[in-house]
Amino acid sequence: MSRHYNKLHLTLLIRLGYVCLASYYKKRDLIRKAGAVCLERTGFQLTSMINNHDKALLSSRPDDAKI
Repeated sequence: MSRHYNKLHLTLLIRLGYVCLASYYKKRDLIRKAGAVCLERTGFQLTSMINNHDKALLSSRPDDAKI
């Protein structure tokens, strides 16, 4: 009886370990994907800000034809 209990207990611990590992990897992948989306959005926002700044600089310069 005791040996069967120990084997069952060990089996449950192993399964729990697999579930915990699977959960860890799933969370890690979700965090990576969220980080990638965040970086992509930040990059897009920075690109937009730079483009808008360049447009503002170009529009504030006097035309070459008027000089």
